[in-house]
Amino acid sequence: MTTYLNRHQPDDMMDHLNLFWSRVNIPKVLRAAEEAHLWKELVFLYINYTEWDNAALTIMKHPTEAWKHSEFKEVLNKVGNSEIYYKAMQFYLDFQPMLLSEIMT
Repeated sequence: MTTYLNRHQPDDMMDHLNLFWSRVNIPKVLRAAEEAHLWKELVFLYINYTEWDNAALTIMKHPTEAWKHSEFKEVLNKVGNSEIYYKAMQFYLDFQPMLLSEIMT
């Protein structure tokens, strides 16, 4: 069902994932979402699959579609790779410099 939505009704995929994320084959849906360039859905899946590093990197690569400050801040608290913190600081300097102090606390 998720693959069908991905191909034929991508606008409804986020609603479907919000309801059924625990029942889908997340690795398969991750690949499908990435191929379809559904960045917000991809970040949602990474977060629910506890892939914090990949979620942060996807948000930084596609900020116009996938970035929410509060969500990104939570993801950064759980990231395991310290280099991603440095990338996040540079991301905030480029994208939202006024919010940089919030992620540093």
